[in-house]
Amino acid sequence: MEVVVDQDIQWHQAPEKESLAELVVGAICQALQAATQKQGRASLLLSGGSTPQLAYQLLSNATLPWDKLQISLTDERQVDDGHEASNAVMVWQRLLAKRPQVQWFPLWQTGWTCQDIAEIKARTAEMQTPFDVVLLGMGDDGHFASLFPNCSASAQALHGDSDRLLCTTAPNAPTARISWSLKALLDSKELMLYITGDRKKAIVQAAYQADSAESKLPIGYLVRALQAAGRPLKVYWS
Repeated sequence: MEVVVDQDIQWHQAPEKESLAELVVGAICQALQAATQKQGRASLLLSGGSTPQLAYQLLSNATLPWDKLQISLTDERQVDDGHEASNAVMVWQRLLAKRPQVQWFPLWQTGWTCQDIAEIKARTAEMQTPFDVVLLGMGDDGHFASLFPNCSASAQALHGDSDRLLCTTAPNAPTARISWSLKALLDSKELMLYITGDRKKAIVQAAYQADSAESKLPIGYLVRALQAAGRPLKVYWS
């Protein structure tokens, strides 16, 4: 494992995806163990997509105080329970099936609509904040969680003008999403960005350049918010 500091980015680099997954899991476990020892419980937001799936499988085998963990998602697709596109289904298959004692906070369930945001907020209000760990992914369009370019709701969230949870629209199906806002995600002790490939690394680096096209993408808002708070962006990359 190699740690490289470049501008305000802390790169945690691994030679291949398997060792990167191990690195990510090690960092998550360290933070959660410290939090539970200090506070008695810990909260964790997990991203969807394909990149973190191996890490979640490894995490399921970790020795942790699972009954003291609160877990939710950074974002979710507005699909019925059990749908193959559901982030919750993926996290259940890779992680939670082995650890049912976890306190799970779904962001979407069959029958919910965007009119139910208040109920979803109330259900997730029991989660400990600041979140102890937030694990973000990023798309090739510079989006993270479900905060997308060319989405008016996402733009409000990125500018800090939205509620903590909001409905957004993705460019690809299933388009209807729910996401934590940028402000909510930043309300965290440990924020990690988990990406692979040269293209995504280049997007993150370019997001720090003033007036670049990438700086205007959602990832650009994230890096500027971290800079304003004096926090480095911790990127786990291979």
